Amino acid sequence: MDPPPSTPPPRPLRPVRPAISPALRRAILRNRANRSAAAANKERRLPKQVKKRRLLVRYKDAQRASKRELRVNRAVDVKSPDRRPLEDLRPDEVITGQCISITAFGAYLDVNTSLDGLLHLRDMSADTFVTSADAFVRPGDFLDVYVKYAVPPGGAGGDRGKLALSLVPPEERWSERPSDDPTLLPLDAFDLSDEVWGTVCMVNVYGAFVDIGARVPAFLHFMDHPDFPLHNGEKVQEWIEKGQRVRVWVKDVDEDLQRLKVTGVRPTDLPVLGWD
Repeated sequence: MDPPPSTPPPRPLRPVRPAISPALRRAILRNRANRSAAAANKERRLPKQVKKRRLLVRYKDAQRASKRELRVNRAVDVKSPDRRPLEDLRPDEVITGQCISITAFGAYLDVNTSLDGLLHLRDMSADTFVTSADAFVRPGDFLDVYVKYAVPPGGAGGDRGKLALSLVPPEERWSERPSDDPTLLPLDAFDLSDEVWGTVCMVNVYGAFVDIGARVPAFLHFMDHPDFPLHNGEKVQEWIEKGQRVRVWVKDVDEDLQRLKVTGVRPTDLPVLGWD
């Protein structure tokens, strides 16, 4: 005969809280509000350096959290022997890469080589001046890019080497023009107020870069463009186009920084031919 089932022990009764008088409840709530107000007053009385330090800590924590959210898992480990060595890459070769991170000057792409390649802002577009890589790529995106150059580790490549990538086809890159090309003029060949004709080769929000036959493109501010009075208030990209021919005058020559500035407004110090 089976023994009767054992009954569970009775649960202990919860202690009955004594009734709180309304006056005591109000005092507790008032004390809680006073503590909150005291903590807020203490926070306001903190020195500025302490507040600034706390704000910086919160900002860095937010940055680390944002980086963790944007972290990309690589398909192949960075130390895997299956990765392609830099010596095998050829200039202008088309390869596929995954965006790993974005910086202020471009984006780093994993192209299954021994190190990540840099896609610089200037190599993202041949028509417009890119100010942020976010407009073209985000972490995790896949892109087909050109190999600009690959320098193996050691020597000019440093301990790790260098890998530069580009979205611009080779025939459209200004940087591909050799600096020793005899058809290109050095900067000391230009004088202030020289009149030249050029072709717009790149447009940005501030103006355009003009090819005037020099070793570097000349910058034309949109307010110095000859058509600016007709398009005042419009976006620069709407009335300045790549390939546009313009007549300009040399405004500034900086041989140290290798920069040229031009203007579409005829300088007032140039002589005026009379009809007498």
